[in-house]
Amino acid sequence: MKHKEETQSFPARAEDVLSTNVPTITQSAKIRDVLRSFRTKKDAFEHMTYAYVLDKKSRLVGTVSMRDLLTTDKKTVKSIMKKKPVSQYLGTSMNMIARTAIRHKIKAVPIVNKRNIFQGVVSSNAILTYMEQAHVSETLRRSGIEAKEGVSNMQDMSYVRAAKIRSPWLLLGLLGEFGAASILGVFESQLSASIEIAFFIPLVLYMGAALGIQAETLYIRSLALGKIQVGRYLSREFINDAMIGLLCGGMAFLLVFLWLQNILVAGAVGSAIFLNMLVSGQLAVFISWQLSKRHQDPALGAGPFANVIQDIISILIYLGVVSIFFFVA
Repeated sequence: MKHKEETQSFPARAEDVLSTNVPTITQSAKIRDVLRSFRTKKDAFEHMTYAYVLDKKSRLVGTVSMRDLLTTDKKTVKSIMKKKPVSQYLGTSMNMIARTAIRHKIKAVPIVNKRNIFQGVVSSNAILTYMEQAHVSETLRRSGIEAKEGVSNMQDMSYVRAAKIRSPWLLLGLLGEFGAASILGVFESQLSASIEIAFFIPLVLYMGAALGIQAETLYIRSLALGKIQVGRYLSREFINDAMIGLLCGGMAFLLVFLWLQNILVAGAVGSAIFLNMLVSGQLAVFISWQLSKRHQDPALGAGPFANVIQDIISILIYLGVVSIFFFVA
């Protein structure tokens, strides 16, 4: 049987990239006979990193690395095989297959059915290909581009198609930023009360966006490593954001006060940065969680669209805090 090419849409499952022509042996086989057999059949195997030990019913009972076969002074396979081998079932996602290979430091992942009958392996080449595809998809997603087939090869794409792929979220971002600009008009009296207030709008926007990107990246990486209890994760994120917000907000307060000698402006900037960072992390995780839960286009959770949401919230927080400091206090 031939290796099954990965023709399905990303992401694939184990059976989409299954290699079935791999070395299989029995526990009772003599190592000398196994090596002699492998030498005569080496061209028939797709991969020879491991030999898979099967019982009489073709159930997976162990693995032996080729290195161990070549270097051991033992006589039988049973004496050197690794019992209770790591494996995955048919239907397992490539995401889980890759995690399994990394976590257990194995070069190929054996695949079995529900009765533990050996089906084949997902090779290191298939795992690396998947990880490269996942990396490209994530990079495109963060740019607000839907990861469709052929998107990564921009130099061979027509100008019209390239513009069509990249434009929608940027246009949405443009409209959103006009909305943010209109919010600034609503707070014209606050801005005119102290020109220094306007100095720090870019700073407040940046700190919120930077922490949001961090939070989203860490959440996605955690998703890749295993299942997440969202409530617990959000609680931990809230505490982390509060600690970071206090540090950055406190530093901003000190620097602004030393520069301008204006405690109202310094207090507004420091408080706004703290509140903005507190909200930004929660928002980034919440958007990523909702999109993952609903199986929607992941481009909605990052790039230009998310930046617009974050900018609007940041401006509202900053100018709302300014209003409290200058017109209520």
